[in-house]
Amino acid sequence: MAQELRRIDISRYPELVELAREVTSSDEPAVLQAGDEDLALMTPRPNPKRRSLKGRPFTLDDPLFRLMGIGSSEVPGGVSGNKHEALARAHHTHRS
Repeated sequence: MAQELRRIDISRYPELVELAREVTSSDEPAVLQAGDEDLALMTPRPNPKRRSLKGRPFTLDDPLFRLMGIGSSEVPGGVSGNKHEALARAHHTHRS
């Protein structure tokens, strides 16, 4: 399991906040130096990968098409044609 990183609140150091935002916007890591000494590596936080909300068109080999026609309603012409009668029958059955 990955070790949790230590968090340091830098809100009291505006120059450091500005530097961190610059690294984030450039999306490139930066080495923090003091003179000739490398002190730390600042890397931008990776963006969480978002799932694409775009769908893909249905094709005839889509698994959803295999669901068509697998049920039966016992109502001639289907439930949609006689929805009020089917609802009344279902309501009456559940109340009995």
